[in-house]
This record gives sequence, structure tokens and C-alpha cells, in this order.
Amino acid sequence: MQICAIIAEYNPFHNGHKYMIDKVRKAGGTHIVAVMSGNFVQRGDVAICDKYSRTRMAIEGGADLVVELPVTYAAATAQRFAHGAVALIKALGCVDTLAFGSECGDQKLLDKIADAIDFPEVVEKMKENLALGMSFASARQSALEFCGYEGGVLQNANDTLAVCYIDEIYRQNACLDRMAIKRKGVGHDGGIKGTFASASVIRKMVADGDNFAPFMPLDAAEILQKQMDNGHAPMLIGSLDRAFMAKLRSMSLEDIANLPDISEGLENRIYKAVRECGSVFDVADAVKSKRYTHARIRRILLS
Repeated sequence: MQICAIIAEYNPFHNGHKYMIDKVRKAGGTHIVAVMSGNFVQRGDVAICDKYSRTRMAIEGGADLVVELPVTYAAATAQRFAHGAVALIKALGCVDTLAFGSECGDQKLLDKIADAIDFPEVVEKMKENLALGMSFASARQSALEFCGYEGGVLQNANDTLAVCYIDEIYRQNACLDRMAIKRKGVGHDGGIKGTFASASVIRKMVADGDNFAPFMPLDAAEILQKQMDNGHAPMLIGSLDRAFMAKLRSMSLEDIANLPDISEGLENRIYKAVRECGSVFDVADAVKSKRYTHARIRRILLS
């Protein structure tokens, strides 16, 4: 018996997710545990439909168990997302292998990069890059490349998460084998290829009223359509604007400064923006910069 874990958001569950589960089965995974984000996701947004509906999609799609990744990890940076997910998998005490999607599909390369990100020369160069105002992701990639490693792999969203997972396995001394599954079809935010579409494209289809069913397993598409018919999907973060803005405007500068991922006086820009803007996305637009991405700002506001 080989129990495999997959860390996912299933936002929503699509043909690429089904493909990955099938590949894990063929590779010897007799049981599959999905560690899934709840109602809020890593990009600092609301999931397209509730976590129970997405859990049903995953079970119908081949998972045996779905465990929720707590929101403090689910709506966090890639490294903290990975930290929480690997810690949860380790705590289950029965998982043998962590399987993950990868654009490169090269397990040895991913292991090598995961080792290199903690090398002193890479860490030091990364600090220099951050001091120049680079974003965290750009600073790390540039540092790896400067030190002679294939940092370009971190341009890919799933490869970046894969490296974070492997790094956390090392840090937590988790007894987990690793299984990189090369993505089929399109990239993380790619378009459409055959019956494969990225989750972001499917979410746009839902919002635009287009036919998304060909890009999802039949059961998953029916679950999502039922939620839409009942007025429970798509969930949109804009629906929470009044609650968001009321809370943010009631917070002191010190309150904002104590939120996760605040640094270099970012609280001042947020404090000013919440008094000048009328929505969460307007605040994020006003605060974002080369160093602070839209997703990072949304995660802070969500916190």
C-alpha cells in the first residue's frame, strides 16, 4: 500500500487535476489524500465555490480523503503555504509520498534547486536583491542564476511551489518520497489546449457565462453548475467589499503593521489607501509596486 498526498486548491477541480490523480494511481498510489485550501485561496481571493462542493469534486475525481489546509496557511506566501501543508501531511502519520504538479517534471532539478535556495551565497545575494527593491520571487530567482543555478525554473508557478514543498520536507525532516508529475495541457495561468484549461481560465468562463463543462470532469462540472443554479457560485471577493473596508478603516496603523508580511513601512501605504479607495481591489491597485505584488497585498488585506 502506498498512500500519496496531493496539495491543491481545486478552484475548481478540472481535467488537469483528474489527470494528475490518475497518474499518481498508475505510479502506485493506492490511496490519495488531498490537502485542500478552504474558502479562501493562496492568491488572496475567495474560492469560486465553497469548500464542501470542491471536496465533493475531488472525491468524485478519485481522491480518497480531503483534509482542509487552515486559512492562515492557505492564504499565505508560497513558503508558508508549503510549510502548513507539509506539516499537516507529516502529522497524519500515514503518508508515504507527496505528489505535485510541475511544469518541468524534472525531480532531480527540483531537488537541486530546493537545496540551493538555502546555500549561504544564494541567501546573501538574495538579501542584496531585496535591498534593491526586487520582489521576493525575482530576488530569489536572480540570486540562484547569479550563483550558477537554473533559477529560471522558478518562473513557473507549480515548479516554485514544488521547490517550496521539497524545502519544507527537508526542514521538517518529514519522511516523504517525492513524485513530480509533469503538467499536461496548459500552464498555471495558461489558456486552452484540447480539453485542458487552467483554473483561472475556467473561473473566467464561469464569470462570463461561457461553457466550462468540457474542461472539467462531468461530476465536477455538474456540482459547480448546481451551485451556480442555487446562487451559491461564483463566489466573488467584491461581495465582501463593505465588510472588508469597514474592518480596514477601523484598524489603527499599529494594527495594520502587525499583519503578516508587512515590511518597510508598507502599513503606511495601506492605511492611506483604505481611506481613499472604495474596494479591496482598488486598495490593492493603489498599494502594489514592483516589490509588492497584487497577490501579496490581497493576502495582507485578507488577513
